[in-house]
Amino acid sequence: MRHLIITLLLFVQPLLAAAQQYAIRDKAEYDFWLYLPDDYKEASGSRRAKRDAMPMVLFLHGRSLCGNDLNMVTKYGPLDALKRGLDIEAVIIAPQNPGGWWDPERIMSVVDHVESNYNVDTSRLYVMGMSLGGYGTLDFAATYPDKVAAAMALCGGSTLRNLGTL
Repeated sequence: MRHLIITLLLFVQPLLAAAQQYAIRDKAEYDFWLYLPDDYKEASGSRRAKRDAMPMVLFLHGRSLCGNDLNMVTKYGPLDALKRGLDIEAVIIAPQNPGGWWDPERIMSVVDHVESNYNVDTSRLYVMGMSLGGYGTLDFAATYPDKVAAAMALCGGSTLRNLGTL
């Protein structure tokens, strides 16, 4: 049994040390998970910052994950995919909606926080959402079309009447 535990620890330790995942709580805006892949590099100098800047994936969950238990956000989507072994070479932002419709301005506040504090490529913001998050995805992309490189809504729609800006 001792050998099994030691072998398991030797196998799991590198996986735990490689990537970083943070729960960020913000009373004014959405609380969110932030995932930094193992090859993420802090900015140091303008040339390196541009070369090493990572794309961002913003994931908006559906109504079933609304609330104030941030761990719920890991049940599906990119954070769940990471737990299952998928390698995602991007900074992942996964906010939690406490309830109601996703608010594009509050989402942008989270994105602004990440852009201000992490080495990310602001021209590569990819947004995706499921169900209620699909609505949030389209509403966010239509509200900030110049910020979003691509958006994908699964099982969602939009609360906006005119999506001509997309």
